[in-house]
Amino acid sequence: MLPICDQHGSVIAWLKDEDIFVLNGTPLAFLKGESVVNYAGSHCGFLKNGFFRDHEGNIVAFMRGATGGPITPPVKIPPAAPIPGVVPIKPAAPIPPAAAMPKFGWSKLSWEAFIAAMKRPAPPKPPAV
Repeated sequence: MLPICDQHGSVIAWLKDEDIFVLNGTPLAFLKGESVVNYAGSHCGFLKNGFFRDHEGNIVAFMRGATGGPITPPVKIPPAAPIPGVVPIKPAAPIPPAAAMPKFGWSKLSWEAFIAAMKRPAPPKPPAV
């Protein structure tokens, strides 16, 4: 299992083959090509060159050896890799949106919000005239 790290270098999840697990080994999401899909069947974002990116192209997490983004922090000593749980039947992956231009900044989304496929709140609409 390979560690997935946040912007501080802390291990927040694990990747084994195409499956993503939380720290205790519970299946969380999976990869379909470069797309990250949760088990509710929602498209979360993309994994490209070791960076997990939101739909706006900002970085949510990274893996060791990631390229094409900012200098990553040193990876903190990871906890022992868990025994992976039984992976549920994968839902049909949605048609992914077009990937945004990769940015060098970190997303405002937490890992949890990213995996839940939450979007940043839209700015308030101007009052009707």
